[in-house]
Amino acid sequence: MCLTRLLLMSILCLSSVSWIGAQSKVGIVDSQKIFSTYAGAVDAGKELEAENQKWAQELQQLDDELKRQREELERQRLLLSEARRQEREQEIGALTGQIKKFREDKWGENGEYFRKQQELMRPVIERINRAINQIAEEDKYDLILDTVQGNVLYARERFDITPEVIDLLESEAP
Repeated sequence: MCLTRLLLMSILCLSSVSWIGAQSKVGIVDSQKIFSTYAGAVDAGKELEAENQKWAQELQQLDDELKRQREELERQRLLLSEARRQEREQEIGALTGQIKKFREDKWGENGEYFRKQQELMRPVIERINRAINQIAEEDKYDLILDTVQGNVLYARERFDITPEVIDLLESEAP
């Protein structure tokens, strides 16, 4: 009796899963491909990278100045008075602190890089989401998954709507 009931429940579950699968339309997108292909995302990435390079150059100049000051102090250590040597060491300490603060301000947890990335990418992500939602509504998709998140281990190419999303994004480019 219990075995029959278990068998009946298993058959019912399997048939309902296949019925749901037959009734649902599923699509997948590769958001990594969208971000590397869509001109709006590529442009935002280039702008962010240009800003990052500018900051890296500023940091390099500060590091070079610190190195120069340390080397100069070592060369002149024997010639300097105790007071002058301490003054130079304080200057070096202040520059070291300035460099640390610069790094934190630019690349720290809530630094300028993070804020700039949010500022540049938020509108891009919103456009991508609108495009995906538009395609989902127009083509009556029930579910769209992103392959990058690791939720999709395998899908036939016919389920991939990434090219449609990119085409839609490029056609409505600002």
